[in-house]
Amino acid sequence: MTVCRKVKLNTELFVMPSCEIVPSKRKYHLSPVDLALLSLDYIQYGLLFRKPPDFSISSYLKKLQHSLSLTLSHFYPLSGRLATERYADKHSCCIYVDCDKGTHGARLIHASALDLTCSDILLTNLDVPSIVRSLFELGERAINHDGHTRSLLSIQVTEISDGVFLGFSINHSVADGTSFYHFMNSLSEIVMGSSDISNALTALIWISISRARNLSSTEKPNCRLIANLRPRFKPPLSEAYFGVFVSAVNNITEVGQLLLNNLGWAAALLNQAVVAQDDNAACALFSQAYAKGPTMVPPRLISEGRPNPVLMMGSTRFDLYGLEFGLGRAVGVRCGYGNKADGLVRAFTGPEGEGSVELQICLAPHTMNALLSDQEFMSFVSMT
Repeated sequence: MTVCRKVKLNTELFVMPSCEIVPSKRKYHLSPVDLALLSLDYIQYGLLFRKPPDFSISSYLKKLQHSLSLTLSHFYPLSGRLATERYADKHSCCIYVDCDKGTHGARLIHASALDLTCSDILLTNLDVPSIVRSLFELGERAINHDGHTRSLLSIQVTEISDGVFLGFSINHSVADGTSFYHFMNSLSEIVMGSSDISNALTALIWISISRARNLSSTEKPNCRLIANLRPRFKPPLSEAYFGVFVSAVNNITEVGQLLLNNLGWAAALLNQAVVAQDDNAACALFSQAYAKGPTMVPPRLISEGRPNPVLMMGSTRFDLYGLEFGLGRAVGVRCGYGNKADGLVRAFTGPEGEGSVELQICLAPHTMNALLSDQEFMSFVSMT
């Protein structure tokens, strides 16, 4: 059998995070252990998939590019480069990750080898290394020090005759195997839509409802997200812990700013508030609660004196349609009468799965009519 050993480069681009956050301006200094690996190769893991029916490489690349951009907002240093700062008077230097100078980004490569098959890649003979090498960074070798001029992260999508190979390369001075897997798993969840409600979605809802309410530019609508605190403790609480471990994350800005800026700006604002819900914040919340003693939440938990609120509840981790109870897949999900108020939005995995999100929105009638007439919002919506 003659095996193709040439991979054709179709396109390449550099993907930036979907929104810029304040921590991205910091220098991420490498530890002595990180620096010790500068002369070693990048870590490379690849996944081979059979080509799904009706597969479109162009559609998949667009989806992957968008998902990678969202994921990089949570792994911002992977969009940067290494930088060296020299101190002549001390005869020393400092190497760090720089995300703030020039145009960086993670490298996304689209390649093809259409006379190559899954069977060729799965062969165990001596030809395998030469085949597989070209599925990562087009066969180019890089050591970690090359991160000064090369992307710290690259993904090569290679289409073969009956499959798709995803080749991941990451600089070993900024990630080990555990952190590399954490990134890959996060990207996979975002591609599949199984992560918690994204901030580019919450921002869209916040902006759209504020616009539908026809608020003046100086009014300050409040957007609140209910955050699961279990994974935010150090060490984290098990997801199996039964009880109430959530907090309300508040975001307030003037309507004029909210409507003037784009989705990325609003998403960054939301992201900063969510990131702040760390171990310190979670511990402080419960320490204060125990110190003060029990206090009752008002029946209208959404507004609490805040005008024009939006409250995001639920999670796309809640695949309610997947709970079959021996009756097959459900054909509809509905929420009861409780906790209904103007501005409440519940989200969970949609009936189609594969990234769909079902929203149940409670608004005053005139606001709902205005929202349903909002072309930007409705362009993302299918009615059920």
